Amino acid sequence: MTGAKRQAGGKIKETPHAPTTMNDSTWLAPYKALRDLVVILTALCTLLWPAVGAHAQGSGCVTDRAGKTICPAPDARCLQDRYDAWFCSAPGGDIARNRHGELVCGVGLCVIDSRGDVLCSKAARGPSAIDRTGVAVCSQGCEMAQAKRCTALTR
Repeated sequence: MTGAKRQAGGKIKETPHAPTTMNDSTWLAPYKALRDLVVILTALCTLLWPAVGAHAQGSGCVTDRAGKTICPAPDARCLQDRYDAWFCSAPGGDIARNRHGELVCGVGLCVIDSRGDVLCSKAARGPSAIDRTGVAVCSQGCEMAQAKRCTALTR
């Protein structure tokens, strides 16, 4: 009967059990969790900050590593490669990273199938999707995206 006290009249009253000693891990646990959260949020902000500054005024134009603002062709999609150079698809096409991290482009919109292949519609602006079995389905058929279809974004 830890924490029990006998009152007058013989009744026993339970009292909350308070630990007699508190080790550091007990009272520091919430602070350690908060510290871990701050570390994670700081890392995420550090990783996402370049992506936030890459687009100039939300116009579709991008800022290159020299600080120049460059605008792609209308209806083109652009991504930065691992060396911070910008590449774009043809107008109406799409751009994605393949399983090796290389940029590849297609004539129409692209999807990544269950095997990790980037497949694109053969039609400009053509839609593509993954069916319930993980197979790509595209307007006018699908074809593999290719790096040679991407063009470097220049002024």
